[in-house]
Amino acid sequence: MKKSFSFVACFAIVTGLISVAQAAITLQPMSTFGGGDGWQSPTEAGGTLAVTNQVRSMGFDPSTGTLIIPSGANTIQRINGSTGAYQGATFNNTGVSGGAIWLNTVTATSDGVIYAANLTTNTTTS
Repeated sequence: MKKSFSFVACFAIVTGLISVAQAAITLQPMSTFGGGDGWQSPTEAGGTLAVTNQVRSMGFDPSTGTLIIPSGANTIQRINGSTGAYQGATFNNTGVSGGAIWLNTVTATSDGVIYAANLTTNTTTS
């Protein structure tokens, strides 16, 4: 009797944990972002947000709360992560060259250091 009770109790606990693990995740658009619908088109952002076929990634800078978007050529665009307001382009591209796309992907550390990488089709250069 004691063994069957322990088995039933363990089975109930495991079943409960599995049910919790399968909970659905729902994303809600921020009403403060863009025009209130959670969407920000390049024309709504204002400024000179460069959107070309070379924009392939986006990062988040936790130290400033901004989205960072590499232009593919020579700038990193900044967008306010809460409102979607364009905050300008920043990047010192001294010494950056090579590759098919100069700025392909970006990321930022918790203290605001931005790292970027290029894209190359030749593995022996760049």
